[in-house]
Amino acid sequence: MKQSDPYLIARVGLSLREAFPKRDTGYVVLITSATPREGKSFVARQLTRALAQTSEGDVALVSPISADEVLGPIDPGSAANGGFAGLMANGRLSDTAFHSDGPSRVYHVPAGVTAQPDRLFHPTGVARAFLALQQRFGLCIVDGPVLAECGAMLKHADAVVLVVDSRDTAPRTVQRELARAGIEPGRLAGVVLNRTARGVPAWMGGD
Repeated sequence: MKQSDPYLIARVGLSLREAFPKRDTGYVVLITSATPREGKSFVARQLTRALAQTSEGDVALVSPISADEVLGPIDPGSAANGGFAGLMANGRLSDTAFHSDGPSRVYHVPAGVTAQPDRLFHPTGVARAFLALQQRFGLCIVDGPVLAECGAMLKHADAVVLVVDSRDTAPRTVQRELARAGIEPGRLAGVVLNRTARGVPAWMGGD
């Protein structure tokens, strides 16, 4: 079973807060990895919860390509009303397009019923979706796919955090995928060395 490192999550959260000056709109942080099953979804979920405890505004966990359960049961209406796919199409985030995690100020924006991975390579749609999220939430943590599938999100996110399973992923693999991704200088906010248990199912926060 995965073990959460509260100190690691706290350090990452603090680093992000120091990197973001105050402004009228919120920020979008993309969580990704060089290869699958490195624990990025687990890190994204834990980071979202930790940041919500100290954030002045609402915090959202965004699932751009997966409608799987992340923070709790998803209201079927939220996916039917567009989710992230709907934001890419029309840039409107209605109250029915996301749901809260109980009494906390953590929200979940699902992928939407028409979500398709290749849409993430459409810069206009991604920029439109991120702008809508920035206008509604103080901070958005995007549980993204692997680097090679992030598409335009790498350019339009305010920051990128790379999760690496330090046991199994070779440094050369990370370097190769980062070079291919071509992340702009200064946009990579940090690298989380994550040691995850193997075979963690999706309902427990696995990728």
